[in-house]
Amino acid sequence: MSRLFIIALVAIVLAFVGIQVGLMMRSEPVSIIQVNQPTPELQRAIDKARAALPDFVVRLQTPKATDKAFAIQTRVIGVNGQAEHIWINNLKFKDGRFSGTLAEQPLLLPGKRKGMPINVRERDISDWAILHADGTKEGNFAEATLAGRR
Repeated sequence: MSRLFIIALVAIVLAFVGIQVGLMMRSEPVSIIQVNQPTPELQRAIDKARAALPDFVVRLQTPKATDKAFAIQTRVIGVNGQAEHIWINNLKFKDGRFSGTLAEQPLLLPGKRKGMPINVRERDISDWAILHADGTKEGNFAEATLAGRR
């Protein structure tokens, strides 16, 4: 076999392995659910998340040993005035504002990419989640509500 063929084959294998590792590292599946208007059930989930937000902030600032990761979800207005709820991770909280990075690739925000920094006001949070070391989640109030719409 030629040296170029072997190099190309190794590159393809490494790319495939990298994709598989990236998928395994992801703690939640990628899914998109279009919701034009929140149902009463979804609005209750958002209200519940917002009511429990002070407890989330305390945990973010003083995590338990079993807390692995923290994320918030916020509503942003994108192309043509459409709303997108997007997860933010790598969180810090100060003076009523969260700072972090986009945890997923936005669909409706041209020029924004996964991993870009973002600041979010506390009042703009629509959900939050704490991932535990054993893989269980806390919070994530909208997931159960939306699961029935898939």
